[in-house]
Amino acid sequence: MNHLLPRLPDIATLRRRCQAMAMLDAVLSPEWADRYYSYDAAWGATEELASMRNSSGDNWFIVFCAAGVYGQSFDHEAPSAPEVLENVPAVFR
Repeated sequence: MNHLLPRLPDIATLRRRCQAMAMLDAVLSPEWADRYYSYDAAWGATEELASMRNSSGDNWFIVFCAAGVYGQSFDHEAPSAPEVLENVPAVFR
């Protein structure tokens, strides 16, 4: 994901785009189970969550909060995917 970070827009634009993708997905896929994108404006008391999950195990999560933005992603076909999994403690595998 490090190579993608410089390509992301500013926080306000990123939030709007995440909301738009989730809304479009909700319109095109009324059933929750069929959606890839979601946005939860009330994920926490002061946090919002944008996410994408596909049926292949790939995902990303972006948390918007007062301190800024942080995220996590996983692409099972990424070259570094096996290395990432090797570094996960056994209790979490």
